[in-house]
Amino acid sequence: ESRGEVTMPTVTTIFFWQDHPSDGWPVPTDHVRTDITAEQRAELTALLRSGEVLATARGMARCRMPGCETGIGNQDYGAHGFRWPQGCEHYVEVHNVWPPGADALIVAAATAHLQYESPTVGGPDPLRAGVVPNDPVARGF
Repeated sequence: ESRGEVTMPTVTTIFFWQDHPSDGWPVPTDHVRTDITAEQRAELTALLRSGEVLATARGMARCRMPGCETGIGNQDYGAHGFRWPQGCEHYVEVHNVWPPGADALIVAAATAHLQYESPTVGGPDPLRAGVVPNDPVARGF
């Protein structure tokens, strides 16, 4: 007898920074980029602000850039197969940080827009048929 198994989709995390050198997370100061245009930064920050709340923590996270004590939030957001902490747009806007995965998030959002938001000819979008609103599996989380 076979039992049905649910395979959860892979979620890519971005903007999660190193607490300790052995934890394997990136360091924000290593990802400061001045070659990213204002339009690219605006596109990324709009995506980051439009995610859905996935989790809430008890404490408040602070910016990890040296000398900055800005409180940035206590929730995790996600969309398009990505997860990020609340307030991470602060890094993009204030410190010119462009983390690993930022370009992939923009591509994933553009691809999802083309697949799910485009009008279809002759009826409802078959890719959305039967999708339950706020279903974590259907949303990719």
